[in-house]
Amino acid sequence: MMKFDQQIQPTRLRLRKLRWNENQLSPAAKSDLLAEILENLYLTLESLNVATEELTVAIKELRLQTRRLHHQKLAIEFEHDQDLLNFTSDCCLVTDSKFIIQGADRTAANLLNVAQRYLVGKPLTVFVALEEHRLFFTQLNQLDQSRSVQDWELCLQPRGGASLPVSITLSAITDTQEELIGWRWLIRNITDRKCL
Repeated sequence: MMKFDQQIQPTRLRLRKLRWNENQLSPAAKSDLLAEILENLYLTLESLNVATEELTVAIKELRLQTRRLHHQKLAIEFEHDQDLLNFTSDCCLVTDSKFIIQGADRTAANLLNVAQRYLVGKPLTVFVALEEHRLFFTQLNQLDQSRSVQDWELCLQPRGGASLPVSITLSAITDTQEELIGWRWLIRNITDRKCL
């Protein structure tokens, strides 16, 4: 694709010629030159329109690729975290920035009473006990400022089971521009501590 300044340059030269020689050109020559200039401008604008459409498509594709890369990064980070946390009794979840589960370790699957593969794609809120929803959403609304929470206590509601108290440590996952792309959740069952 020819650069726009290269496409416009001949039209600019014709316009200069028309201005410089305006008094020397016959009306018919002026009319012909003006028609030629307008035709070139029309063709250049058409090329610009096509390029704009191509750019719009490219931008959409780039945004889609960026989203995919963010999800891949989240998955890679989760795998790394999961490998590290397979040796602990604490649960590990990774959610996207809208708190949709992107990954969970076996301990989390056991705690929530759902197979690991079925946790992915579920909103974390479905596992928060109903009586804790208000506290949960209040805490989430405050996350934008701090990007981490230590020892946040609430009750989770495992599928088909009784609610249980947990302690949560939460930290942000960011991309290379420090934009939030997800959250790491370290969840500890504190039922024993609460019973003491």
